[in-house]
Amino acid sequence: MIKEFTIQEGRRIRFKKNDSKRVRAVCKVKDYKWVIYAFRNHEDSCWQVKTFMDDHTCPREDKNRAANKN
Repeated sequence: MIKEFTIQEGRRIRFKKNDSKRVRAVCKVKDYKWVIYAFRNHEDSCWQVKTFMDDHTCPREDKNRAANKN
C-alpha cells in the first residue's frame, strides 16, 4: 500500500517501524513532515491508518529504489 503510493507519486520514504503489527513511514528528506502510521486491526484482519500527515511538497523524482521487479 505505502510502496505503491510512493512509486506512483515519485517520493522517497524510509520505514521507521515495520513489523507484523504496525508500520511507520516518513519522508527521507528531513525538511518535510510527511508521515503515515498504520496498525493491523486483529478483528477485521486489515490495516488501519491512524496518522497521515500529507504535507509532502518535495520535488518528484524519476528514479525510485522501491520500484523493482517485485
